[in-house]
Amino acid sequence: MNRTHNHSKNITESERLKSVSEKPAGGSTSKRPTSFGLNFLQLVSGSSIAALISLLATPILTRLYAPDAFGVMAIFISITAILGVLTCLRYEMAIVLPDNSREAANLLGVSLCFAFIFSLLTVPVVILSEPIVEKWIKMPEIMPYLWLLPISIFIHGVFSALTYWNTRKKQFLQLSMAKVTNQLTSNSTSLGLGFAGKTTGGAMIIATILGKIIATAALGVSIWRKNGKFFINNIHLSDMLSGIRRYKKFPLYGSWSILLGVGAWQLPVLMMSSFFSPAIVGFYMLGFRIFQLPMNLVGNAIGQVFFQSAAEANAQGTLSPLVEDLFHQLVKICLFPMLMLTVIGEDLYIFILGKNWAEAGVYTQILSIWAFFWFLSGPFTVIFAVLEKQELQLKWNILNFGTRFVSILAGGYYQNPKVAIWLLAITGIAVYGYKVFITLFLARVPVRNALKILTKYTVVFTPAGVCIIFLNLSGVNSVIILLTAGIVCFAYIYKVSYRHLSMLRTNLKGAYANAGPPTIGVQGE
Repeated sequence: MNRTHNHSKNITESERLKSVSEKPAGGSTSKRPTSFGLNFLQLVSGSSIAALISLLATPILTRLYAPDAFGVMAIFISITAILGVLTCLRYEMAIVLPDNSREAANLLGVSLCFAFIFSLLTVPVVILSEPIVEKWIKMPEIMPYLWLLPISIFIHGVFSALTYWNTRKKQFLQLSMAKVTNQLTSNSTSLGLGFAGKTTGGAMIIATILGKIIATAALGVSIWRKNGKFFINNIHLSDMLSGIRRYKKFPLYGSWSILLGVGAWQLPVLMMSSFFSPAIVGFYMLGFRIFQLPMNLVGNAIGQVFFQSAAEANAQGTLSPLVEDLFHQLVKICLFPMLMLTVIGEDLYIFILGKNWAEAGVYTQILSIWAFFWFLSGPFTVIFAVLEKQELQLKWNILNFGTRFVSILAGGYYQNPKVAIWLLAITGIAVYGYKVFITLFLARVPVRNALKILTKYTVVFTPAGVCIIFLNLSGVNSVIILLTAGIVCFAYIYKVSYRHLSMLRTNLKGAYANAGPPTIGVQGE
């Protein structure tokens, strides 16, 4: 039994009743859990709308902004992402774990305090690091906007802490609205500035920060209205210090682990800016963004719902079937379209974004299989936290960081970005595939079951893939190829979605009549 569960035994029955009675009016006091399917539907619907907004705006943005502008924005986002994950020292993840709301509220207070302190500390760091950034990143266009980093980092930390509080309270509809607000604000601002002639990377940076500020403010106001009195009555310094000590594994292992993880994620952008032109950085950034954005939004939505459900399932001893079922659903949803993207990526980018972005399409074709394994591993990362195995995640992140560093270094040595991209893809498939099977092993899911699922949906794709490749080799017009691929993908996704929505309707009618673990799909399908 894990430490979190053992710790909960020390809470007396009166304390449990007190914690329930202290829940705010907006929180649920019912013992009946919210449906996994309903939670997932609420969160993924908002994520899907947010992704759709961004995808619809992208073809216009690529005609307003040059690849160099996307490269400047990518550098700023990379620096923010690397520093932003440390703002709360990973205590925000612990908010989901305690049995009582009072302990969780104090962890929220801890997270917000660290976010404020860390963002203040970045001010002198930004001032002193300007010469270093100028020397190593070799992109002077970024320099006027470095002063925005402390603001961006603070907002990043606050949004993350509020997100985990909402995850704990199962307020997934609010999270969906925040995601939509973020994308709607940032993309509309980018478009407005672009049409006004402000087609610089700085304009895109300002639009991105503005979207996050408005989304964070809306989420914060909503949470305060429902929980403000509860926070005032229950957050105390002594309890915050107790929470810091109790969950010390999160900063000791989690902070370094996530720093390496996000550092590895942002490393290609930062290193490419040193070896190659801003345009190459822009090609890589946009090439990956087209499928990374919707996959990241949906993956995060799944991960947020799964985190809360996995913590409950682990306490009940039902984690294994929940994990295997989620693995099945993720493969079923994602493998087919990602394999199709490896075939039609370049033609698709030329058709949607214009001929200037053909290179981004090639990068996407190369990276798509790795992206599939990244998407597959994302939701299962929370298993390390649920089982308090952060040291294993730290070791994996060291491996991931090292392989990505060597891949980009090799590309820079040969002054060939495609060498770097191919090495990133190959090592990424190996490392992220390894991560998937580590998490399945921890959850006691048989590896042979996972291999059967992967094989099954690879076989499902094969006839469609062979057909599209044959059309391509026959010299058929690219528009016809794209139309055929689109029809095939739509038919597949419709079939998957229809069965999935039918299952959700069944869940909504009374999924909790039985005591089994929550599911998002049909076992054995």
